[in-house]
Amino acid sequence: MFAKILHYLNHTKVGSVTLGRLLYVALVLIAFLIVMKIIMRITRKALKKSDQIDKGAQILIARGIKFLLIALFIITACGMLGVEISSFVALMSIVGAALALAAQNILTNLFDGIILICNHPFHIGDYIETGDDGGTVVDTGLLYTRLCTPDNKVISIPNSQVFGDRIINYSTAEQRRVELLIPTSYSDDMEKVKAILHRAVDMTPGVLPEGEATAAPVVRLKEFGQSSMNYTVRVWCNSSDYWSVYYDLIENIKRLYDEEGLTIPFNQLDVRVKQ
Repeated sequence: MFAKILHYLNHTKVGSVTLGRLLYVALVLIAFLIVMKIIMRITRKALKKSDQIDKGAQILIARGIKFLLIALFIITACGMLGVEISSFVALMSIVGAALALAAQNILTNLFDGIILICNHPFHIGDYIETGDDGGTVVDTGLLYTRLCTPDNKVISIPNSQVFGDRIINYSTAEQRRVELLIPTSYSDDMEKVKAILHRAVDMTPGVLPEGEATAAPVVRLKEFGQSSMNYTVRVWCNSSDYWSVYYDLIENIKRLYDEEGLTIPFNQLDVRVKQ
């Protein structure tokens, strides 16, 4: 019975390939998928244990290894099916050259993505601005960098555009400076205004005192505007507290201005008519 099955598989052809050879390739494919899954699991665990490899680079390395394993299987399968490997490689070279000419933008995005991952201008989880877009980096792929905006939109930006534009990373430093420009009426006493602004700073949670990486809070008269005297308020905070400190400080200033009777003037234009 077994001999009859072998005879049938070895003498029944699908095209120019016997059914037995196709079955053998199918079994090799199943074994390959199992082995590839094990290799990729080991690779990902090893990459996660490394603190010196960026998360984006880990993804790129894992994808590269997976691509090489699949290419190795395709070449092996072609050899098992009787396809000349040298002819296959030559054909792939021609196809690769044609694809390179037809997909120059894709290749540009690919190489720029590799450069971005190697240079580490940002990491996954950082909040960045590039061009007119800003958001938290959720993925650095081979072709696109994906940002999640504060209103939960995902923006996919070609790597060539990210690489060519200026990149502002708000998450690299542990501390950031909050700077406000507060317009105040010319009729309000300068020293009183500065004292109230200092009070607003003191009552705002999250403001950092003077230290090695931060300067002391600054409250100074910056300029004479057309309708107001403009005071600058500069404080330092942890990057994660930036927006809470920003909004709390503005609200505290407004609350103290109302309590102390200080005025934030509207723009005014004096018109004098000569008769």
